[in-house]
Amino acid sequence: VSTQSTWDYIMGIEPSVPCEVLLLGRKDSGKSCFLFKRYVPPSLTRFHSTCGFNYEVLRTKTGNELNVWDVGGSKDLRSFWKYFYKNVDFVGVIYIVNVQKKSQDSEEDKNQGKDKGSRRPLDSLPKDRIELNILLNEKELQNVVWLLLFNRGDEELKIDPEVLEELMGVTKEMKKKVKIKGVIINAALADTSEAAIEWFGKELEAKSKEIYKNLTEKIKVLKERTAAKKSKRGEVRKELD
Repeated sequence: VSTQSTWDYIMGIEPSVPCEVLLLGRKDSGKSCFLFKRYVPPSLTRFHSTCGFNYEVLRTKTGNELNVWDVGGSKDLRSFWKYFYKNVDFVGVIYIVNVQKKSQDSEEDKNQGKDKGSRRPLDSLPKDRIELNILLNEKELQNVVWLLLFNRGDEELKIDPEVLEELMGVTKEMKKKVKIKGVIINAALADTSEAAIEWFGKELEAKSKEIYKNLTEKIKVLKERTAAKKSKRGEVRKELD
């Protein structure tokens, strides 16, 4: 919650709601491609792995603005994810999983002697499931909205998103406690994720309004306590006089 938005609420002004979003996923999952394909020329088809992080404002068709932090997903950089969500008040997380058969070899796969030809579409799910489970259990991410994107690339993937959710450990019971949705996309084609982004934007807007509502209630209680203390001080002074 920004200082300006907090001040707007104190002054009784309805603020615009900034939505801070964390974009995560293991290396070569398609995070940067998903984020920047909306802005770069169609001729640009290849994106290099993020060495640090990117920051971009993603605007939905309904007018919501999402401030997206795209953090690198290599093994070394994953240890830095926590420094982002422990220091920024995120209201949403987008986690991207690479379910393509043809993809670049990751350092982890190379170390295990795997190559492109031996990779199957769902090979990365066990490792991504571990990463997602860690994130879902972090205290700072308990109340955020989750969007789980399965990047199929140009390949056809004849499997329901619900099945992929289950493979990632997202059960129906979990969905009762956590706002999370899984969608199959092609990260290189913005149209394939447009509906998911619209859903995400609306959920984030609702979540942000809920946060601000709780904030105003806390401010109201604080004002009442301050007023009560002043009144009590006044009574004490009268008695002393």
